[in-house]
Amino acid sequence: MALVALLVLRVFLATRASGGSRPGMLAVMALAACAAAAAVARTRGPAPWILLGGFAAVVGVLGSHPERIVSDGIDHYVYLRSLAEDGDLDLANDFALLSPSGASPAPLTPLGRTGNLHPVGPALVWAPFYALAELVSRLRGEPADGLGPAYRNAVALASVLHGWAGVVLVYLTARRFVSSGVALLAALGIVFGTFLYWYLAYAPTMAHAPSFAAAALFAWLWLDPARRGPRRALALGACCGLAMLLRWANAVLALLPLVEALPRLRRRSEWPALAREALAFAGGAVVVFSPQMVAWRRLYGSALTIPQGEGFVAGEPALLSVLFSARHGLFSWSPLLYLGAFGLLWWLRTDRVRAAAALLTVAALARLNAGVADWWGGAAFGARRFDGVLPLFAVGMALGLAALSALVRRHPALPAAAVVGGLVLWNLLLAARYRTGAWDQAGPVSFEDMGHGAVSLVDRAIGSPFALPGALVEWARSGRRPSDFEARDTERRHARWVVRMGLDERMYLEDGWSAPRQVEGTPARALTGAAAAFVVPLHRAIDSRFGVRLAAEGTEPARVRVFVNDRPCGVLLAGSAWADVETDVPAALLRAGRNFVRLRVLDDGAEGRVVVAGAWLAPSAP
Repeated sequence: MALVALLVLRVFLATRASGGSRPGMLAVMALAACAAAAAVARTRGPAPWILLGGFAAVVGVLGSHPERIVSDGIDHYVYLRSLAEDGDLDLANDFALLSPSGASPAPLTPLGRTGNLHPVGPALVWAPFYALAELVSRLRGEPADGLGPAYRNAVALASVLHGWAGVVLVYLTARRFVSSGVALLAALGIVFGTFLYWYLAYAPTMAHAPSFAAAALFAWLWLDPARRGPRRALALGACCGLAMLLRWANAVLALLPLVEALPRLRRRSEWPALAREALAFAGGAVVVFSPQMVAWRRLYGSALTIPQGEGFVAGEPALLSVLFSARHGLFSWSPLLYLGAFGLLWWLRTDRVRAAAALLTVAALARLNAGVADWWGGAAFGARRFDGVLPLFAVGMALGLAALSALVRRHPALPAAAVVGGLVLWNLLLAARYRTGAWDQAGPVSFEDMGHGAVSLVDRAIGSPFALPGALVEWARSGRRPSDFEARDTERRHARWVVRMGLDERMYLEDGWSAPRQVEGTPARALTGAAAAFVVPLHRAIDSRFGVRLAAEGTEPARVRVFVNDRPCGVLLAGSAWADVETDVPAALLRAGRNFVRLRVLDDGAEGRVVVAGAWLAPSAP
């Protein structure tokens, strides 16, 4: 406990934005683990100490880097600074001080004021920590202006503390259904096995950590068997209002008690009680959400609005993509949540009403997120906009883990079979890749190359296994092969596919390439064997030109044949100096989905000398 307190104090009082170093982070994590282990030896219940050790680890990571008020966190923070320092909601001067662009990304409001695209809730839950930072700054003789490191560290720590309180609530909620150990696994899985970890340890001033905490509090109240009647409804409404204040989409949480109440509607005697509970819920939600309505009224002239414009939530729903796409899909980026989804379905066996309510709430948020203009969440680590249903997934994960544990007890050989099966699959993939000649069959092969080769075979056959449910649905619907599913959401500006070696290429490279290196000051990769390939995802097949910047090290030029989807498509000449060369690619050689463009060296002895700095595929000129 003392270790965690000292760690929090160190981050809070940091004199620079940076909180530490990588060795310091590792030392903190090791000390936290030792403290938890020592505590476990003295207590019968290790779960609180393990949770404390996890919190110390997250704070240690936070203290290892300088990022504090970033991205959407700027919009949240300007609310707080403007209210605290200026006593108003005139945000222009605050954006000028805090935003990299010096201005709000939102257009002027209908009232001519500086707009804000994000909720006011995070600013309000940070306020006590901001006040403490104000006191610390004054005591240390630093400017008390809301800009110093004490303020930035204070609001970051506030989000981590709120987020970790949500983790504890998730553990307490899951413990109502399963053993303490299984509940602990579910809680730790949610924080360290999903996108939540990023928004605790690296981007805490975005709304997702406190939003998760409010949703966890809602789930804890909703699943409390001892609470019934208007008081429970009032508490749930207030908690829903808080969750909405932090992220507006959390309004879908109201579906949980709504669906739970549906069976009671069949009994006329329940109607008066249901009416009182509905009024209590609505009243609590409106009162707690009212600060957002006040802010909107002040800035936009209306108590209810969509700052991004109504078109922001009126798009065609990209439901498969928001769940399974490589572009920040929920399950493709956080596959551990498959276990949570399985557990929620398993829950239907014992509590159909609540399980159905949870599944409907997840589906509603998925539909809402799928209809947003940038359904992928912009620059996001995973599907960050699903923070409001993570507590439900945690309950499902606990139930799923319990079901799997029961299965293992009945069939104790299953874990060993899974380990053997996984290693056998690894060996079969290596053998298939070895047979292609991708590696020097007499030389060493690094683990990175082994992994890339094995994963590449799976990827070419079925695409990402974590996206397979969505890929199979798309295959049945449109005939698009599962391996092409990810190409649907690959965005290339101006319909031009471009790869720059050493910068953004790994997603688009097949086997046969060297590690990145500098060639005459230019980042490049060499063809390590006779051939190497690019993966080119396209939305549609049209006449195009494939180009590549290449050279042949040494004095002798080298010829390179281009194959598009295993069909020849021209010969390029690599000279001793960098040159951009192109060849025509008819639409008949291309297809919607992923295309494979292979470069094969034709001249003996030229293997390893041909280097590539970049490649592109662009529509032919009309």
